[in-house]
Amino acid sequence: MRHKHIYIIAAVLPLLMGVIIFLGTFSKPNTPPPIMMEDGSDITGLSKLVTVNDYIYVTSLKEGEIIQSPLTVKGFARGTWYFEASFPVKIVDSKGNVLGQSPAQAESDWMTEQMVPFSGTIEFTAKEGEKGEVIFEKDNPSGLPENAGELRIPIIFGK
Repeated sequence: MRHKHIYIIAAVLPLLMGVIIFLGTFSKPNTPPPIMMEDGSDITGLSKLVTVNDYIYVTSLKEGEIIQSPLTVKGFARGTWYFEASFPVKIVDSKGNVLGQSPAQAESDWMTEQMVPFSGTIEFTAKEGEKGEVIFEKDNPSGLPENAGELRIPIIFGK
Protein backbone atom coordinates (compact mmCIF):
# COMPACT_ATOMS: atom_id res chain seq x y z
CA MET A 1 0.00 0.00 0.00
CA ARG A 2 2.84 2.33 0.84
CA HIS A 3 4.44 1.76 -2.58
CA LYS A 4 1.16 2.71 -4.25
CA HIS A 5 1.36 6.21 -2.72
CA ILE A 6 4.95 6.61 -3.88
CA TYR A 7 3.96 5.67 -7.45
CA ILE A 8 1.08 8.15 -7.42
CA ILE A 9 3.32 10.94 -6.11
CA ALA A 10 6.02 10.07 -8.67
CA ALA A 11 3.45 10.23 -11.48
CA VAL A 12 1.68 13.40 -10.33
CA LEU A 13 4.72 15.44 -9.27
CA PRO A 14 6.22 15.95 -12.79
CA LEU A 15 2.77 16.84 -14.11
CA LEU A 16 2.25 19.37 -11.33
CA MET A 17 5.71 20.90 -11.92
CA GLY A 18 4.93 21.23 -15.64
CA VAL A 19 1.68 23.07 -14.89
CA ILE A 20 3.47 25.43 -12.47
CA ILE A 21 6.19 26.21 -15.04
CA PHE A 22 3.60 26.69 -17.81
CA LEU A 23 1.51 29.07 -15.72
CA GLY A 24 4.62 30.93 -14.59
CA THR A 25 5.34 31.99 -18.18
CA PHE A 26 2.08 33.99 -18.20
CA SER A 27 2.88 35.89 -15.02
CA LYS A 28 6.11 37.43 -16.36
CA PRO A 29 5.79 41.07 -17.40
CA ASN A 30 5.72 41.62 -21.15
CA THR A 31 8.88 43.68 -21.54
CA PRO A 32 10.12 44.47 -25.03
CA PRO A 33 13.59 43.35 -26.03
CA PRO A 34 16.38 45.91 -25.69
CA ILE A 35 17.07 48.22 -28.64
CA MET A 36 20.67 47.55 -29.53
CA MET A 37 23.14 49.59 -31.54
CA GLU A 38 25.66 47.85 -33.77
CA ASP A 39 28.39 48.55 -31.17
CA GLY A 40 26.33 46.65 -28.56
CA SER A 41 25.05 49.67 -26.61
CA ASP A 42 21.41 49.64 -25.46
CA ILE A 43 19.29 52.75 -26.18
CA THR A 44 16.07 51.41 -24.61
CA GLY A 45 16.12 53.70 -21.55
CA LEU A 46 16.62 57.01 -23.33
CA SER A 47 14.17 59.76 -22.45
CA LYS A 48 11.73 61.17 -25.01
CA LEU A 49 11.84 57.90 -26.95
CA VAL A 50 9.15 58.08 -29.66
CA THR A 51 9.02 55.24 -32.16
CA VAL A 52 7.23 53.58 -35.05
CA ASN A 53 7.49 49.83 -35.50
CA ASP A 54 11.01 49.63 -34.05
CA TYR A 55 12.49 51.37 -37.13
CA ILE A 56 13.07 54.91 -35.86
CA TYR A 57 13.44 56.36 -32.36
CA VAL A 58 13.38 60.12 -31.79
CA THR A 59 15.12 61.25 -28.61
CA SER A 60 15.01 65.04 -29.00
CA LEU A 61 11.25 65.52 -29.27
CA LYS A 62 8.09 64.23 -27.67
CA GLU A 63 4.41 64.47 -28.58
CA GLY A 64 2.81 67.81 -27.75
CA GLU A 65 6.14 69.57 -27.22
CA ILE A 66 6.40 73.30 -27.98
CA ILE A 67 9.03 73.87 -30.69
CA GLN A 68 10.68 76.86 -32.31
CA SER A 69 12.88 77.48 -35.32
CA PRO A 70 15.46 76.19 -35.93
CA LEU A 71 14.54 72.72 -34.65
CA THR A 72 17.32 70.19 -34.12
CA VAL A 73 16.20 66.58 -34.21
CA LYS A 74 18.17 63.60 -32.93
CA GLY A 75 17.56 59.92 -32.54
CA PHE A 76 18.27 56.50 -33.96
CA ALA A 77 16.96 54.76 -37.07
CA ARG A 78 17.62 51.38 -38.58
CA GLY A 79 19.99 51.51 -41.52
CA THR A 80 17.10 50.47 -43.77
CA TRP A 81 15.36 53.81 -42.97
CA TYR A 82 18.16 55.75 -44.73
CA PHE A 83 19.16 56.12 -48.37
CA GLU A 84 22.65 57.45 -49.04
CA ALA A 85 23.01 58.18 -45.28
CA SER A 86 19.98 60.48 -44.93
CA PHE A 87 16.19 60.66 -44.81
CA PRO A 88 13.75 63.61 -45.06
CA VAL A 89 12.27 65.41 -42.06
CA LYS A 90 9.39 67.84 -42.58
CA ILE A 91 7.54 70.28 -40.37
CA VAL A 92 3.91 70.80 -41.39
CA ASP A 93 1.06 72.90 -40.04
CA SER A 94 -2.37 71.51 -39.08
CA LYS A 95 -3.49 71.73 -42.74
CA GLY A 96 -0.51 69.72 -43.98
CA ASN A 97 1.35 72.69 -45.48
CA VAL A 98 5.12 72.11 -45.42
CA LEU A 99 6.73 74.88 -43.34
CA GLY A 100 10.26 73.51 -43.44
CA GLN A 101 12.17 70.48 -44.63
CA SER A 102 15.71 69.17 -44.29
CA PRO A 103 17.48 65.82 -44.35
CA ALA A 104 18.47 64.04 -41.16
CA GLN A 105 22.01 62.69 -41.56
CA ALA A 106 23.37 59.38 -40.30
CA GLU A 107 26.17 59.92 -37.80
CA SER A 108 27.80 56.55 -38.41
CA ASP A 109 27.77 53.76 -40.98
CA TRP A 110 24.19 53.41 -42.23
CA MET A 111 24.81 50.23 -44.28
CA THR A 112 23.35 47.99 -41.57
CA GLU A 113 20.04 46.76 -40.22
CA GLN A 114 21.03 47.94 -36.72
CA MET A 115 20.22 51.32 -35.16
CA VAL A 116 22.24 54.28 -36.46
CA PRO A 117 22.27 57.70 -34.74
CA PHE A 118 21.00 60.68 -36.75
CA SER A 119 20.68 64.42 -36.41
CA GLY A 120 19.28 67.26 -38.48
CA THR A 121 18.21 70.89 -38.21
CA ILE A 122 15.08 72.34 -39.82
CA GLU A 123 14.27 76.03 -40.15
CA PHE A 124 10.63 77.04 -40.45
CA THR A 125 8.18 79.88 -39.93
CA ALA A 126 4.91 79.30 -38.06
CA LYS A 127 2.33 81.15 -35.98
CA GLU A 128 2.84 80.82 -32.24
CA GLY A 129 0.33 78.54 -30.54
CA GLU A 130 -0.76 76.67 -33.68
CA LYS A 131 -0.45 72.91 -33.93
CA GLY A 132 1.48 70.90 -36.45
CA GLU A 133 3.61 67.82 -36.88
CA VAL A 134 7.21 66.85 -37.39
CA ILE A 135 7.32 64.05 -39.95
CA PHE A 136 10.26 61.65 -40.18
CA GLU A 137 9.99 59.88 -43.54
CA LYS A 138 11.71 56.65 -44.47
CA ASP A 139 13.75 57.49 -47.55
CA ASN A 140 12.07 55.68 -50.41
CA PRO A 141 13.79 56.35 -53.75
CA SER A 142 11.72 53.61 -55.42
CA GLY A 143 8.46 55.42 -54.67
CA LEU A 144 6.81 52.06 -54.01
CA PRO A 145 4.17 52.16 -51.24
CA GLU A 146 5.46 48.94 -49.66
CA ASN A 147 8.82 50.66 -49.07
CA ALA A 148 7.31 53.78 -47.47
CA GLY A 149 7.27 54.59 -43.76
CA GLU A 150 6.92 57.60 -41.53
CA LEU A 151 6.77 58.74 -37.94
CA ARG A 152 4.53 61.76 -37.18
CA ILE A 153 5.00 63.63 -33.92
CA PRO A 154 2.31 66.22 -33.07
CA ILE A 155 3.79 69.51 -31.83
CA ILE A 156 2.82 73.09 -30.94
CA PHE A 157 4.64 76.08 -32.41
CA GLY A 158 6.25 78.47 -29.94
CA LYS A 159 8.07 81.81 -30.25
